[in-house]
Amino acid sequence: MPLTAQAKAHKTPLGIAFRAAGSPAGSAASGSYGLTPQDLHAAYNLPASTLVSPGQTIGIVDAYNNPDLEADLAVYDREFSLPPCTAANGCLRVVNENGLGTPLPEANSGWATEIALDVEIAHAICEDCHILLVEAANEGEVALEAAVRTARRLGATVISNSWGMEEPTSAQTAATFNMPGVAVVAAAGDFGYRNWWLGNAAEEYVFYPAASPDVLAVGGTRLELGGEGKYLGERIWNGQGATGGGCAERSFFAAPRWQVELPDWSEVGCELRAVSDISADGDPWTGAAVYNSFGERGGWETVGGTSLAAPLVAAAIALAGGVPEGTSYIAETIYANALRNPQLIHPVKEGSNGRCTKPYTATGLSGCTALEEGEECHQQAICLARFPYSGPAGLGSPASLALFTKEAGGAPRQQPGPTPSATTETVTGTQTTATTTVTPTTTAAGSEGKESLQAASTTTTTTLASPTPSPPRQRPKVRIVRVWLAPRIARLSRHRRNEALKRLSFRVLLTGPSKIEITLIKLGRRRLRSSRLFLRRTVRASRRFEIQVAATRSGRLPAGRYRLVISLPDKERRALDFRLG
Repeated sequence: MPLTAQAKAHKTPLGIAFRAAGSPAGSAASGSYGLTPQDLHAAYNLPASTLVSPGQTIGIVDAYNNPDLEADLAVYDREFSLPPCTAANGCLRVVNENGLGTPLPEANSGWATEIALDVEIAHAICEDCHILLVEAANEGEVALEAAVRTARRLGATVISNSWGMEEPTSAQTAATFNMPGVAVVAAAGDFGYRNWWLGNAAEEYVFYPAASPDVLAVGGTRLELGGEGKYLGERIWNGQGATGGGCAERSFFAAPRWQVELPDWSEVGCELRAVSDISADGDPWTGAAVYNSFGERGGWETVGGTSLAAPLVAAAIALAGGVPEGTSYIAETIYANALRNPQLIHPVKEGSNGRCTKPYTATGLSGCTALEEGEECHQQAICLARFPYSGPAGLGSPASLALFTKEAGGAPRQQPGPTPSATTETVTGTQTTATTTVTPTTTAAGSEGKESLQAASTTTTTTLASPTPSPPRQRPKVRIVRVWLAPRIARLSRHRRNEALKRLSFRVLLTGPSKIEITLIKLGRRRLRSSRLFLRRTVRASRRFEIQVAATRSGRLPAGRYRLVISLPDKERRALDFRLG
């Protein structure tokens, strides 16, 4: 089965990128290798077993195989005095992406740690839940999504996904995770706001399936505990890695109703779906003890990441009985309960998952202040902690099992509207020709336009006087997030300068649609004093769009130094200098 380019680039799951060996002295039960199941139950005020709906099945989707999983889970259970979870007693079932017990995929040491983490944490949180592990043949999109469908077909009431890739280009593909009545949970990722930690500014994006409004996206925090697991507080994880998040970029990933109706939605900074929804411990410095004998280290280790947070939250949902009856999506319940009863959730009011170029501290904390990190998203809530909602932490972390059990009710989720056209600018010499074809850019995030954010429906109650209409929500001010050369052009300009370029492509990311002015200047020897205007045009731009500059009559773009300037109506501008030839 062929792999996507994204799958080929990641040979291990995203959630275990950061881990530590733990203390060589002491036992795992004493906390020497990270947080214990008892610590996690105390921190999030969770009972050990479910009384609401016994027999819940947690579907866990991973790639490849961990051949020692059952034996390692037995070691984990004995260490923490948990009830055994085996194939023989019906607690554990392992199948391939087609739902068969054989053949299982090939073993993989990187994914073995992820599998051990997911299964052990799920069993630790919900001791009497059944665990269905579906192992995809590889980490490709096709295999993993097939495994998700298999988990549902085999009766999983909650499905946990600790992996991520670029957003799909097809709404039909994205519909894979639209499973009303099943709580689909996805990790937000471990590389910060729009994956800045990966260091590739030209390819930043939000992880999918977390980007889908059909799933519950889980971010990571840094959990602080006192004696006997007493909860002391949480902040956004940023330091050695950082919790993922950001605004979805595909128009079919519209913001769900429960996000649009947030009291501070206008301060978030997203036109479409915002990631995350909820959070839990993810910082590897406050990670959990995991036992995995098949891998590079073999034995006990401390593992963090949103791959810890996702199965933790998924198991808590199963502990509460899954998606409440009469509700289609678990997020409906969580958002409604968190806003109606703030005591059900731990607010996360400190930190950011924005970019920091300073080294992290000796204890894994970011070397930057939250305000410095918040510059990445112009101090908006999509990357900066705020209450009651922020992108990195969502609504906060669970403070009670009741967060998942009370029925929220309400209107069905808003359906996304039609996909708007993208805008491409084609320039020949100093003459500009504007075209408005529906041609997406070659990046995973694609080109987006303006998306309507109206409530799905309105309930009218007959009264003696007509109700006063609510004032319209004020849209956040549009800002320029980034301007960059298309990846192929950037490589050519650095390494193959003698190749004749017939077309030059720039990509621009805004926080929303806006009217912009595009200026391209060919710099002379005296920079601006001897420069020549190559292009100037004002257009109505989508949130993410591409500008293409075609060759002159000579058949190639002139060699030299250039400056591209993108300007907004409020005079904010961003410049990009580069050289050709």
